[in-house]
Amino acid sequence: MLKKLLSVKISFLYLIPAVVVGMIFFFLFKKQPGSGNQDADSNAIVHVTAENNTVECGENTFRLKGFKYIKPLINEDRECESSRYSALKENLKSFIEDQTRAGNISCASVYLKNLGPGEDWISVYPKLEYHPASLGKAPIMIAYLKKSESLPGLLDKEILYVKDSRKIPSQNFVSDSIRPGHKYKIKELLYQMIANSDNHATLLLQDNIDFASFKKTITDLGFDNNKLIDTNYKFKAREYSIFLEALYNAGYLNITSSEYASSLLAQCKFRDGILKNLPADVKAIHKFGEYADGDDKELHESAIIYINNNAYLLTIMTKGHDFTKLSNLMGQLSKMIYDYMNTSA
Repeated sequence: MLKKLLSVKISFLYLIPAVVVGMIFFFLFKKQPGSGNQDADSNAIVHVTAENNTVECGENTFRLKGFKYIKPLINEDRECESSRYSALKENLKSFIEDQTRAGNISCASVYLKNLGPGEDWISVYPKLEYHPASLGKAPIMIAYLKKSESLPGLLDKEILYVKDSRKIPSQNFVSDSIRPGHKYKIKELLYQMIANSDNHATLLLQDNIDFASFKKTITDLGFDNNKLIDTNYKFKAREYSIFLEALYNAGYLNITSSEYASSLLAQCKFRDGILKNLPADVKAIHKFGEYADGDDKELHESAIIYINNNAYLLTIMTKGHDFTKLSNLMGQLSKMIYDYMNTSA
């Protein structure tokens, strides 16, 4: 997912097949302009298969394959959007249109799913696609934790961080980072990558990842490798949401690993998006991503918000020219949704 290697240092990374290098590197560090508008397609996630079309609005289920006797459930939802949230959807759409006309943003997409009974969902501007940027760090975490299930002690393995000669993309939202000359356990690097969105920790993890395991994680979760090696690969909001929902359902990682991954996401220090206008004590797991190519900016976040003994999954993706305006938009959209979910539960 991380797009390209910018170092002359010889390492194991240079020995792996180029197709896998591209698959990893574009995900986080690809910086290439691209249009968010795509040709018309279905609102359904490409990797979900319908297993029940016997009623007017059937259910889509996505199950993990490759086992002899079982098919673990990754996610499940109804084929059609919920009329229960139709008024909310119109309000969200109108707000996005107002912000677009005002020049505050270029476009935005929202995917909302109630993770309680009924699993109702809506999607606003579902066909738009976005650079994943640091959202790609969550799949790297998932791949490491999946590998650790069959390799005990992996997370305690120590790796020395040597000053990196590669060009590290600048970050607008900055937190703590690892320091050269220090050894870090893989679980410490995972924390830095997720909680602080540390690109240095990410590169070190990427240099030491089992690429076969990473590739399997991506394909297990339904993404086409032929698309993943495309350097212009982007996500729709609903597509990306599969990663957090897979953790919530514990259908891919085991229960212990899913809970651990979620605990790392709960420590994400970014609060300038979905959590910006929510109560300080709201419980959430979340990951954000930022992308910049000249004046073109993108800011995204995917989160699970826990409210009223229930939870909902929310992914917001935005484009514009000003990170502050994109941040404000995400905070306002999230507050509209939180208020609605809080009063309608």
